Amino acid sequence: MEKWLYEQIESGTEPTKLFNQVLADSTSLSVAGILVSVSLKHMKECGEALLPILTQPAFWVADICRVAQYELMAGLGIINFSSEAQLESIRSWEHASYRRFQLDHIAQHLLVTGTDETKETLKKAMLSFPDRPPFFFAEEAQSSEIVRQRLKRCEYIASWADPATWNVEVVGEREDGLVISIEPQVSPELQEKYQQDEEYLEVQEQKWSINQWSRVLRDNGEVGSAYTLEEAVELVGRLSELEETLQKYERTDYLVEGVAAIVSGLIIHKFDWLQSNNLAHWARQQLLRLTLRSNILLKQPEVGPTIYPMDVSRSVALAIPLLLKENPRDRQLRSVTYALAQHPHYEVRSYLFHSLQILWDTNTDFVWECIAFGISEIKLIRRKRRTETHKLKRGLLVRMGLRKLASPKLADHPLRDIDYYGLIPILSVFPSGNRIASLSDSERFLSFVTDLLGLTIKVYHAKQNRQHIYDNYLSSILRYWDAPFGQALASWIIHLPSDIAFDHILDPVLKEWTIASDLLERIMRSAIDICSEDPTVQHRFVEVWYEIAEVVLSSTRFEREILALLLCTGRFMSKGDAAKLPLDELVDVFDTWVQTVANRKAGYEILIRFLRNAGFKYMILHGVRWLTEAWEQIPDNTVILKDDRMVSSLAYLLHESWYEFGEQLQTDQGLLRQFSDLVDHLAGQGDQIAVELQRKLRDLA
Repeated sequence: MEKWLYEQIESGTEPTKLFNQVLADSTSLSVAGILVSVSLKHMKECGEALLPILTQPAFWVADICRVAQYELMAGLGIINFSSEAQLESIRSWEHASYRRFQLDHIAQHLLVTGTDETKETLKKAMLSFPDRPPFFFAEEAQSSEIVRQRLKRCEYIASWADPATWNVEVVGEREDGLVISIEPQVSPELQEKYQQDEEYLEVQEQKWSINQWSRVLRDNGEVGSAYTLEEAVELVGRLSELEETLQKYERTDYLVEGVAAIVSGLIIHKFDWLQSNNLAHWARQQLLRLTLRSNILLKQPEVGPTIYPMDVSRSVALAIPLLLKENPRDRQLRSVTYALAQHPHYEVRSYLFHSLQILWDTNTDFVWECIAFGISEIKLIRRKRRTETHKLKRGLLVRMGLRKLASPKLADHPLRDIDYYGLIPILSVFPSGNRIASLSDSERFLSFVTDLLGLTIKVYHAKQNRQHIYDNYLSSILRYWDAPFGQALASWIIHLPSDIAFDHILDPVLKEWTIASDLLERIMRSAIDICSEDPTVQHRFVEVWYEIAEVVLSSTRFEREILALLLCTGRFMSKGDAAKLPLDELVDVFDTWVQTVANRKAGYEILIRFLRNAGFKYMILHGVRWLTEAWEQIPDNTVILKDDRMVSSLAYLLHESWYEFGEQLQTDQGLLRQFSDLVDHLAGQGDQIAVELQRKLRDLA
């Protein structure tokens, strides 16, 4: 439409008639926006034609959205146009500078250059705006803030409806005339309102600017263009001043959180800069001062991580371990850390325990004390929905450093009393990857793992013996605890010395695997993820897989997903990830697997899926033999032939195998006979792929 309007005006069509025609056929604000854009480009020709729009206050309010959209879209690309010429035309309009102007620009032009009738009509309409502020939805008229904003906008427009009150100044000259600046004069009362709004907008902009800049510094260590490090330090010092201004209009939480993130980011990523500028002590003081804010230890329960990650507590939790690394005996910092370890917010504890990893080498006892305090805060679920906390007290000998603080034994509590979700953050305190080996000689670590593992297996036993699977504590196990604990166990099994990994972690799980099958599944999935990302652990992965296969395949229990994972072909597992695993070293496991479970329909289906994906390369060496032997061992293989989906999947596998390995098959008559027999079974069911392949095989004979 915009292109068509430009063409019509440039061809000499009278704008008023043209605009009236367009407006008569539409009730769309978007169409009005197009007419405004056209009028801004051809102001002399189209100014008066826009009078029906200029006399309605709703279009003045809505036009702000058109200008905002221009500012937003100017840097974005455009897609889905039918021709390059059309695309270039749209781009030229998109970046046109006249689009940044508002309706005020056209109104001022008409009030100066329009006919007397136009001037009078427009002036009268603008003066009436305060009596008829626009609302686009019925609910808006019920909002006092929206009413105030709309009325103020209308009062502002009406205040400069008379050109006699303007301040006009010549600011330049060009070929077609002078360039003037128009500054409408508003009443002192309205000016005061606008000054208050400008102050509010200014502090709002600064608040969000601080938040955005500080988050990038804290999370990524990057110094944005909005502030330098020196300016950031100055902002921290001006916190009270900024708060005083902002609290006139709203709460200052987000501002304080942004400043806390600045201090945290400087400590985490710019500590050398702080030391070189003698600001390290200043940063410590600022961090401690922020912990005294009312929201640092606000006792509000929180279920799950929050969406907004800028809370003061989170920033302090990230930074305080680095200060403790510099000064391990700082009592104030240690006290704050103990408090954060018992913080009611899940995400705060997660940040803290993950950050505490840097202290394992230098302050191991303190880390274990934080773990003990974290466990002590785990809420105990009692009857009648009352909650209690296991109070942990540090005795005199512990405070003097003559005795180590022992963690509460969770397995000693009734199973129903534990909030398992609250345990998850503590898992993040342990080093990941090969670094966990540094704790292999720690009796406390072994005791902690044994306690958690024993507790979890006891819960699985209780789960099996209960009649109501949707009991609250069982649901918390299923939803919250299995996945992170399974991931942690897999990492420890892969990276710890074999005597610990097998004797104290994997073997207890395998001993109870029929009860804790979900936990074993989580361990196997996580182990596959670890091995596919880190080829250096392949040898341990193979050892783990043989250990699991020996126990699982010797059992009469058929757990579909665990058996599929033994073939490295579980749900949600890509072919690419499986290809990164040491499959060649697991062929003996696969062979035993086929002999043990492939004679069931579900097992045969898993085998087909494996051979169609990661195991496709084994079709000649093992695959045809596996499929044939399993087929012969199935008591009633008609159950497979009656399953159209399995028949189709197997036919496709054989078809692809023929095109990929046909020449190799023809060199081994015994193998070719087995292959042909499988094809014949499927062709007998009328599968078209199998029938076509059968015909080709007979042609060879």
